[in-house]
Amino acid sequence: MAALSLLAWAMSSSAMILGHKVVMVDKGFHFPLALTAAEQIVSASAGVLLSWAGLLRLGPPPTLRIFTRSVLPCALSFAGTLWLGNWSYLRLSMTFIQMLKAMVPAITLCMLLAGRLERFNMPVFLAIVAITLGTSLTAIMEVGTATFDLVGFLAFTASAVLEALRCVLVQVLMGHLKYNAAEVLLFVGLPTGVMLAAAAVPSEGAGLAKYGWAIARENPGLLALLAVSSAAVNVTSFLAIRLTSSLMFKVTGCMKNVAVVWLGVLMGDKVSRTQLVGYAIAMAGFVHYSFSSLLRKTPVAQLMNEDKGSKTS
Repeated sequence: MAALSLLAWAMSSSAMILGHKVVMVDKGFHFPLALTAAEQIVSASAGVLLSWAGLLRLGPPPTLRIFTRSVLPCALSFAGTLWLGNWSYLRLSMTFIQMLKAMVPAITLCMLLAGRLERFNMPVFLAIVAITLGTSLTAIMEVGTATFDLVGFLAFTASAVLEALRCVLVQVLMGHLKYNAAEVLLFVGLPTGVMLAAAAVPSEGAGLAKYGWAIARENPGLLALLAVSSAAVNVTSFLAIRLTSSLMFKVTGCMKNVAVVWLGVLMGDKVSRTQLVGYAIAMAGFVHYSFSSLLRKTPVAQLMNEDKGSKTS
């Protein structure tokens, strides 16, 4: 069952990543706010269905105090992460985005150190150096190529910072709430989707009315599959961590990201040998930190994954 949960998460996450690329780039659906809003609302509906089916308990909604102090900050950072991360697909190649995701654990570690949620030690220092060095090498080699876009790179960097912030906020603000997957889908996913939808109306409404709905009508199955994949990522990630461990989940995530990078190469994305070396260095730093945390028998810091919480990567 544990292996099946990891496999289901890896497949749904990869399907969502590939789906975002196909929908927004190949099909021309250039509406990341509307797309991510729909995914989050579908995910919230999935939380209700899981409760109705008796698979997961759905507790009472958060009080106003808990919502404003814990849920809302997480939802805001999550909305920013999803929007900027998906928007980056319109400017950068899928493969390059997957490589840039390696920077998120390093940013998260720095935030955890600043907040005194992680102790400074040599494994942490080496992990930050390796991830930063590897990601920087990957990015430097992309600069000057035909596929590099500075605005897209800055947007994804901002998305990575917000994702790292979300990880810390979840650990600090929501750790005591002990939400299960259904409750996270509904109580966090729904306000995230509402905020994204509210932002989509003034910024993307005219384009949606002009040609966005036409694209949606031509590809209903693809959009439905993308929404289902988004909900599946949330549920399967929760089950995978619960049935295995956060360490095994993160290591599996590394392997999945490597597979997506190679898939992007097979689909025509151009990647230099130096970029692959940089990506390997970053991944080695992350895996080194994860196993060092396990060996030290201290709580592993809660780092970000390109697909937990129905993100797009």
